[in-house]
Amino acid sequence: IYALDLRGHGASDAPACCYGVDSLAADIGQFMDALGIARADIVGHSLGSMAGAVFAALNPERVESLVLVSSALRTPPATAEWLWANVPGLTHPIDPDSQFMLDWYWNPNPVDEEFIRMERQESAATPRPTWMGGLVGLTLADWSYLAPRITAPTLIIWGDQDSLFGPAEQEALRAALPQARFETFAGFGHNMMWEQPQATGEMIAAFLAE
Repeated sequence: IYALDLRGHGASDAPACCYGVDSLAADIGQFMDALGIARADIVGHSLGSMAGAVFAALNPERVESLVLVSSALRTPPATAEWLWANVPGLTHPIDPDSQFMLDWYWNPNPVDEEFIRMERQESAATPRPTWMGGLVGLTLADWSYLAPRITAPTLIIWGDQDSLFGPAEQEALRAALPQARFETFAGFGHNMMWEQPQATGEMIAAFLAE
């Protein structure tokens, strides 16, 4: 298993540009090329799921199976408005305990507080070009026309308390990927893999083993 930090995230370099899902998808391919991986299962969450989906659409011969966690074809207006109201005005480095970071990492069910604290600290240290590049990328993203090009068996996982990508976005995903398997975690949020790590992991592992 290789866990990739998207560009600008975690330990990855943070270039001044470009953070669209097409660029993030290209990074996946270049990572696989660097390691000599011809074909792989791709699992992505949120922005990572969009990048994974675009990669799968543009490189169907390289994707064995695809798992999209808390995904959407495009960012809904309410989410975009909230992000645009907050992200451009962030002061860097961001206070990991600021209201924005607390809201960004809100979960409807308890998650280990030390883990969330570490997540907030890492995210708060992310440089401004990444935040703004990601915001612009999410605003412009719409991979609905690429969806029919995805040929890999696909699992879509969503928590019905997702505050970023709601029911309308999931219905659009179902319509765009009618052959995909769709699983809902009732009562859980955008980061349901933190709230229910065992169940989420077992579901993904079983799907990839099919």
